[in-house]
Amino acid sequence: MMDSRSCSPMAGRAGAIVLIVTFLFSIHSYAASKIVLDSERQFQFAEQFFQRGEYYRAIGEYERFVYFFPLSEKVELVKYRIGLSYLKGEQYEQAIQAFYNLIEEYQDTEYAFKSYLGISKAYVSLKRYAMALTSLNNLITIVPDQEVIDEAYYQRGWVYLEMGVWEKAIESFEKVSLQRRDTSNLNQLLAEIRKETPLEGKDPAVAGLLAIIPYPISLQRAVIFLLIATLEEGGAQIGLLNLSATILFFIETTLPRFTAAPI
Repeated sequence: MMDSRSCSPMAGRAGAIVLIVTFLFSIHSYAASKIVLDSERQFQFAEQFFQRGEYYRAIGEYERFVYFFPLSEKVELVKYRIGLSYLKGEQYEQAIQAFYNLIEEYQDTEYAFKSYLGISKAYVSLKRYAMALTSLNNLITIVPDQEVIDEAYYQRGWVYLEMGVWEKAIESFEKVSLQRRDTSNLNQLLAEIRKETPLEGKDPAVAGLLAIIPYPISLQRAVIFLLIATLEEGGAQIGLLNLSATILFFIETTLPRFTAAPI
């Protein structure tokens, strides 16, 4: 029978081995967790939710990125994505606040300028058109980038159309650069708005037709696009009668599916 004292060295060595193994395992686990918590992986993880339209989960992962990687060069982009996620998730007040926070922190940067556009879209969705216009006007006065200026004027034109202020809409669309007008078919839209609305007094029949539609401006906008499409099909010689018949058909067959609402 072995003496208990002869077992103690073996027990001591066994205990030491257990401690070493446990220590090494802890180091490995810690190192593994550090590898997983990588800034690029975290960013891509959040982006996956954003691209899939899971905006609230994306916001959580973007905020996690900002918390763990506050010095990353992508922090501004991530904060912009947070505002954009709120906007796409139809949380407009939160979107506005997120965009304002970004503007206050970064001021004259690409994503700060884009945040003004996001604020405007959020206010339009809330039907607060005056605030939407204020955001766009502020952007126009400070931004040096012509592409962003064009987008601001373009959005401002649509805000005025939503409000039914046709003269101001045309004025805004006309301030978009010629290059942008060509790529967005804005010249054609402008030509049809001038021709088929009471602004120039050229076609009162069509102007009256648009005026009697008891539906939101957004649906009247669809009628304007229909005018353009009809002209493209029929060419320059198409008559007002064909235009009127096409619009009436559109009203009778399509608009009744919507709920009438005051403009």
